[in-house]
Amino acid sequence: MHEIRRLVQQALHEDIGLGDLTTMATIGPGTQARAELVAKEDFVLAGIDVAREVFRQLDA
Repeated sequence: MHEIRRLVQQALHEDIGLGDLTTMATIGPGTQARAELVAKEDFVLAGIDVAREVFRQLDA
């Protein structure tokens, strides 16, 4: 899990850097959102540990 944490931190730093200017200009502080994944057919979900870590780091 430590490796996932480090890789996500590195990827977010490279992608976002000091901030996402578009997001800061269009979405107010404290805005929350919710999403629901609806599958029309059976599927294999991969990368859930990485996705969970991304959200954990972005919420920090």
